[in-house]
Amino acid sequence: MVVGRDIDDLPKNEANYTALTPLWFLDRAALVHPTRTSMVHGSIRYTWQQTYQRCRRLASALAKRSIGLGTTVSIIAPNVPALFEAHYGVPMAGAVLNTVNVRLNAATIAFLLGHSSSVVVMVDQEFFPLAEEALKIWAEKSEGSCKPPLLVVIGDESCDPMALKSALGRGAIEYETFLESGDPEFAWKPPEDEWQSIALGYTSGTTASPKGVVLHHRGAYLMALSGPLVWGMTEGAVYLWTLPMFHCNGWCFTWSLAALCGTNICLRQVTAKAVYSAIAEHGVTHFCAAPVVLNTLVNASPEETILPLPHVVQVMTAGAAPPPSILFAMSQKGFRVTHTYGLSETYGPSTVCAWKPEWDSLPPVKQARLNARQGVRYIGMEGVDVFNPETMQPVPADGATMGEIMMRGNLVMKGYLKNPKVNNEVFANGWFHSGDLAVKHPDNYIEIKDRSKDIIISGGENISSVEVENTLYQHPAIFEVSVVARPHEKWGETPCAFVTLKPGVDKSDENRMAEDIMKFCRSKLPAYWVPRSVVFGPLPKTATGKIQKHLLRAKAKELGPVTLSNIAVVHARPPFACDPRNPITRTLKFCRVRVPIHVRVQDLIGRLTLQEKIGLLVNNAIAVPRLGIQGYEWWSEALHGVSNVGPGTKFGTFLGATSFPQVITTAASFNESLWEEIGRVVSDEARAMYNGGAAGLTFWSPNVNIFRDPRWGRGQETPGEDPILAAKYGARYVKGLQGDGAGNRLKVAACCKHYTAYDLDNWNGVDRFHFNARVSKQDLEDTYNVPFRACVVDGNVASVMCSYNQVNGKPTCADPELLKGTIRGQWKLNGYIVSDCDSVGVYYDNQHYTKTPEEAAAYAIKAGLDLDCGPFLGIHTEAAVRFGQVNEIDINYALANTITVQMRLGMFDGEPSAQRYGNLGLADVCKPSSNELALEAARQGIVLLENRGNSLPLSTMRHRTVAVIGPNSDVTETMIGNYAGIACGYTTPLQGIARYTRTIHQAGCTDVHCNGNQLIGAAEVAARQADATVLVIGLDQSIEAEFRDRTDLLLPGHQQELVSRVARASRGPTILVIMSGGPIDVTFAKNDPRIGAIIWVGYPGQAGGTAIADVLFGTTNPSGKLPMTWYPQNYVANLPMTDMAMRADPARGYPGRTYRFYKGPVVFPFGLGLSYTRFSHSLAQGPTLVSVPFTSLVASKNTTMLGNHDIRVSHTNCDSLSLDVHIDIKNSGTMDGTHTLLVFATPPTGKWAPNKQLVGFHKVHIVAGSERRVRVGVQVCKHLSVVDELGIRRIPLGQHKLEIGDLQHHVSVEANLGEINVPELLQEGNSCLIDTNGNNARN
Repeated sequence: MVVGRDIDDLPKNEANYTALTPLWFLDRAALVHPTRTSMVHGSIRYTWQQTYQRCRRLASALAKRSIGLGTTVSIIAPNVPALFEAHYGVPMAGAVLNTVNVRLNAATIAFLLGHSSSVVVMVDQEFFPLAEEALKIWAEKSEGSCKPPLLVVIGDESCDPMALKSALGRGAIEYETFLESGDPEFAWKPPEDEWQSIALGYTSGTTASPKGVVLHHRGAYLMALSGPLVWGMTEGAVYLWTLPMFHCNGWCFTWSLAALCGTNICLRQVTAKAVYSAIAEHGVTHFCAAPVVLNTLVNASPEETILPLPHVVQVMTAGAAPPPSILFAMSQKGFRVTHTYGLSETYGPSTVCAWKPEWDSLPPVKQARLNARQGVRYIGMEGVDVFNPETMQPVPADGATMGEIMMRGNLVMKGYLKNPKVNNEVFANGWFHSGDLAVKHPDNYIEIKDRSKDIIISGGENISSVEVENTLYQHPAIFEVSVVARPHEKWGETPCAFVTLKPGVDKSDENRMAEDIMKFCRSKLPAYWVPRSVVFGPLPKTATGKIQKHLLRAKAKELGPVTLSNIAVVHARPPFACDPRNPITRTLKFCRVRVPIHVRVQDLIGRLTLQEKIGLLVNNAIAVPRLGIQGYEWWSEALHGVSNVGPGTKFGTFLGATSFPQVITTAASFNESLWEEIGRVVSDEARAMYNGGAAGLTFWSPNVNIFRDPRWGRGQETPGEDPILAAKYGARYVKGLQGDGAGNRLKVAACCKHYTAYDLDNWNGVDRFHFNARVSKQDLEDTYNVPFRACVVDGNVASVMCSYNQVNGKPTCADPELLKGTIRGQWKLNGYIVSDCDSVGVYYDNQHYTKTPEEAAAYAIKAGLDLDCGPFLGIHTEAAVRFGQVNEIDINYALANTITVQMRLGMFDGEPSAQRYGNLGLADVCKPSSNELALEAARQGIVLLENRGNSLPLSTMRHRTVAVIGPNSDVTETMIGNYAGIACGYTTPLQGIARYTRTIHQAGCTDVHCNGNQLIGAAEVAARQADATVLVIGLDQSIEAEFRDRTDLLLPGHQQELVSRVARASRGPTILVIMSGGPIDVTFAKNDPRIGAIIWVGYPGQAGGTAIADVLFGTTNPSGKLPMTWYPQNYVANLPMTDMAMRADPARGYPGRTYRFYKGPVVFPFGLGLSYTRFSHSLAQGPTLVSVPFTSLVASKNTTMLGNHDIRVSHTNCDSLSLDVHIDIKNSGTMDGTHTLLVFATPPTGKWAPNKQLVGFHKVHIVAGSERRVRVGVQVCKHLSVVDELGIRRIPLGQHKLEIGDLQHHVSVEANLGEINVPELLQEGNSCLIDTNGNNARN
């Protein structure tokens, strides 16, 4: 008798059995919590009842179009509500949902749509052009055999409405309209069989062989419950969508959230600030993220974070294993990280590194190391183990024996769509073969060690190395290739291609070949699949000819992590000279590093022929092979980052360099330590590029000319209009570039340019090549030469560049008084003098200064020019020697100066990698810390000019939608100005603002020229819809640049109309953001009560958009000050740029230049800069009397300058003449802030005296409600002196006024004659001593 059969024979019926499906979770959520918020996206809020109705509408709308069982609906979208709704609406109609990765290219998407036989394509408006291109490719390949799918476009209020309008104009149906055609009470039917397909997703693969993973309702149901169970996720969880929903259906949390009746917070773009803001604003409790996101959160700047967290936030991560250091850092910030591992084929995670209570007592670092393992199987997965794939036996749990991870159970896919052969392979022996190699530890926790399928996980996305290899094999120059993963600092891993080129292929320029290979891949692969590293050479193989990938993986790891998308074709630069492997030079004296440099220089010069010497006088200096010396390009630029303007620097191996704000912006920070730190970072990157063979070591920066005329196109390159400001900037930037100067050595050689009185390029028919700057001795000494003197004397710069123009009838590059007399004689330059490019040729060909070219060459060399940027000296110097116009010894002097600099740089010290800076390389370019410094520089340089009614800062609570308008609102390269290189990356103003709030974008003009007003209407509409409006207007390099001076100070084209009309339309505050190098007359905006605030950002560099947004929303309290005066248009109406006089001349109606000598009306004055808080000043301590002693009165009888009104500075001891003023600064506002204290001095009234002049500046951070004391040092000879008409600096006697913020302090300066008997001296014939008019009979 059989016992118990009746127990098993009980039948299924509709009451006791239904097919498992996650769709019922939504029905329950709407029933239990109909009014609970289900979805948050920008300003959009839905309840669970509304979400259920919307999903039923979608299902109904599809069903009405006969879309149901057996059909596929594809959706291409980021994390927006429509994508969440599709996870219910599509299967409610009986169809299968295919979520498409938005990072794929059009060709790949075309294949996926065709392979899946999609009958509907839903696409977010941002990706409509991508979808349209993909559909076009699909149509072409199908040759009309397939019916075009129904196209539905998903609108998003954060995107450009014009893009949506364009999509609708191309035949697409708007998503909301599509929903309206459906029934909110649609009676959907659950699947009859839980094996019915619910979703389709594609693994890594190009159009050649992607694999479509088919999932069933049962698995989706079980995974939707398993995830919350292993994670401790409870009802009402608030889940942030940092993980793309298109990635394994969001690991099935798309369905879990309905089961938990939780709240979805959509995140269209994942940034650290957005994540931290969502946690603070919405109370986020959980989110999933790839390790790259964790890295972003850990390394976020303080301005991007909101710490401490209001509560513990649970984080689930998967993909490439996060480093233990990242897990540790996350725990320190208050995140609890759960580490999982899985595949698309297993609905997402299939193992979890389950936390054990005994780990709580372990050190945090040990905890992180344990948590970095892949762990044990998920609750819903019946079997996960590590097997020997040949014996199908589990490997021992010893933490060493490697095997393949295999799975079985309800959380394994149905199979690959239309791929029976591969299905048979992966399901062999009753297990799913993952292809991932791992070990099993004694506690049975799995840890992945490698990937047998060579999948590269980049930013959480899978890349098939086989597919990349297949593409590379199509390149005509490639013979063999193997692709493996290389560590990447940001993305975890990126492809690294090891390449053997075909015989006969030119292998001389591997950098060029690598660039060509990458370009080839970009045309055929998704961007993130393109190899970031290319290594050339033979591939290691086994005896049977199989490529040994494990050796290549080891090699890729040895290369170190990629820190920027770059090509790892980095070979150590061969020595410029004195190669220790070269027997020719090994014994030469000039190669001996222990010999004094001047001796080495003379030894080398003595070995050169005349022709070789002349070949070294030009920027592209020749090689001298017989002495083991390579050719050298002197011309490289680093104005505000390593630039490729000069031929000495080439991006290729290095794809970018940190692009700091343009100099005029950085100068507005008035922060000397910042300038030096920028110089240090730039020189780090410069040295790294030199070591990598991509740059020289002589950088012709900075530009320290005075920004005299507001129309000058190159004013943006300068530190502004004040000579003291320019002087301090030049000296500190030079110090940063050149290093600490230990042992008279140089890190790189800087160059201060363009000496002198150069600030006109091309105005009203007058250009720099023909201009004769007529400059008084007074202005030369008092203004134009001040920064150059500081560069040489204070900064110890290694080079000075002479300019194109003439000064008082002499070309600067041929004037011995300016070069030998002043730079080298008075200032004692320790370096070389170089011409601006082709300047020597210019004064012969354009200025006709000499009769013959030989004479021009001789003039330059004898005047003190050491190096010609251009070919002129190389062509004509030998003849000049032959004609007796210049001696060979003069050439020797020039070469001594240039070669000395090269030796100070270590260029004659042999192997570069063995030298002090030889360790710098790819990893030192575009470092996160350098990018952060670029951001900080931009923040400090932004100037708040107007803040009517405290319109700023904006509030993320009050201003939930911001209209971002203007021709500069979404620019990239505009932000870096001129003399820039290739930036590491960009954040535009629009992108920066979008990190804080929802944005509506309209350009308003096609470009800054704004030649029409056709786009202004759309901008007005945007302003009416927003809570605040930000207008980003101004100029770019098409308006102001080298050889492009402006003709007026007005906004170009219709920009003023744009500003005024948008301000009238805006329903909230209107903020004007001006991006420009030079000043603009915005009086109209200043007087418009509808414009709440005005800020000037200059050209803020690669991170400009982030900095602008940080200031707009108050994360950064602005502290910048204007480094130049903003004049009204009528100032320049009748003022020629060619008039170089600084001082006003009322007799001829001349207004004077800069704040120092111009007294008329201004739009905004020099030094203006507001804050969001209030600062006040009080005098704590300060002298009221300064006594100036004489030191050389008798010794200089015939040149003494004593008068009743002034004392010549050369007749006193300047070193002992200084005074300290102590100021208490109080922050009486409610916000912490950095105060930029400017100190001005006004001398007693006199005809030489300026209105006032900058003495110094100080940057001090003051907490709200607190007070700081600052010491202001005043050097009497430098800061309280003036210059007379003969260029002689004097100290006026009498009362001087110091202006310190809103405080004034008076100091009386008197002469101290000591025991000098003035009448006796008068009897000796010094009748010039007493001068009540401040003049002298003899000078």
